[in-house]
Amino acid sequence: MVFGNLPRDGGNLGVELEDHERFSSDQVASKYLRKFVGARELLHAKDRWCLRLVDLDPADPNRSALLRERINAVREWRLASNAKQARDAAETPHLFWYRSHAEVPHLVVPSVSSETRPFLPTAHFGPEVISSNLNFTAEDPDGFAFAIISSSAFMTWLRAIGGKLESRLRFSNTVVWNTLPLPDLTTDARQRIISEGKG
Repeated sequence: MVFGNLPRDGGNLGVELEDHERFSSDQVASKYLRKFVGARELLHAKDRWCLRLVDLDPADPNRSALLRERINAVREWRLASNAKQARDAAETPHLFWYRSHAEVPHLVVPSVSSETRPFLPTAHFGPEVISSNLNFTAEDPDGFAFAIISSSAFMTWLRAIGGKLESRLRFSNTVVWNTLPLPDLTTDARQRIISEGKG
């Protein structure tokens, strides 16, 4: 379970709904447009995108005014920061400041959720979807992690061990997930848990 991707970009690598048409119709910028899921998008099924520029063709910012403007805006925002790490990241303004995304299907878990929900509203996404730092992600090829997180036993653990943001529940990979006292499971027991998670 890893921390999601942190842009630290002044919002300039994000693409909101009102800007999506401009970016999707730009032949150059559209190559880098990816679904971006933060806690709001996960919890409320909202649409949002980002510019994933890890494989940026160095010539493309000269071919797209949209890309050039956004990359320059990230550089300026980071240079104006009081944080040295942000200023250092101005050298690579096309990249998220922290990147954990792997091009594999993954489970997304929100870092904060309402205490009134009976379960954490987790979801599986394909490799094309980028998760923000407001979520945690895990490879979950067989659905085992989803089944565990979707259990009453896990929610009891989260309520007892996890932190709080006001009254909301806080999930973390270190304090909550890594300390979850799961027994060693036989192959059959593991498969039963996975099957229950799919039910």
